[in-house]
Amino acid sequence: MKDIFKGFWVYLLAIATLCFLGTLIQYRRKFPTSSFNNLIIEQSQFAFLTNDPCSKAIYGDPVIDDRIDSWIKMNIYCSDNTSSTNSLRYNALGQGPGLLDVLTLISKINNFSYLYHQDRNTLDIGNLETNNENQWNIYINKKLIRVPLNTVIVNKKDNIDLIFE
Repeated sequence: MKDIFKGFWVYLLAIATLCFLGTLIQYRRKFPTSSFNNLIIEQSQFAFLTNDPCSKAIYGDPVIDDRIDSWIKMNIYCSDNTSSTNSLRYNALGQGPGLLDVLTLISKINNFSYLYHQDRNTLDIGNLETNNENQWNIYINKKLIRVPLNTVIVNKKDNIDLIFE
C-alpha cells in the first residue's frame, strides 16, 4: 500500500512540474518583454497630438521629503503668456536622466511633439519653432544652459524652465 502512495506522489510531482513549465513557456511566448516595452514606451495611435505644449500639465506639487525619492519640476512658458507646470518623480526617469529624457517623458504624457536639432543645439516644441526672432531657452535652477542638450544630466529637485523668448 505504501508503494502505491509513493508512486502517486512521484506522478503528481511530475505532472505539476510539466504543467508549471508548460505555463511558463506559453507565457513567455505570448507576452515577450519587447511587447511590454512597446506598450509602455510608444505613444498610442489614438492619442490626440497637440501643437501647443502649454495646453496640458501634470498638476500637483511634489512632496518634499528626503526619505523618499525626489522630484523634478519642469515649467514650459509659451509665447502667448501661457504656461505648463509639470512635476515628475525622479525615479520615473531611470538612472542619471538627461534633460532630453525628461522632455521626452513629459511630451508623451502631455501629447506634444518636439524635435532636437543637434547640429544647432536648438529645440522645436509643438508649433513653436526656433527662428531668427524666438528660440527656446532652457534654465536649470535659474541658470541658462548653453551646452549640448543631450549631455545635460538632471539631478534631484531640479527646476527646469523652458521659455520661448
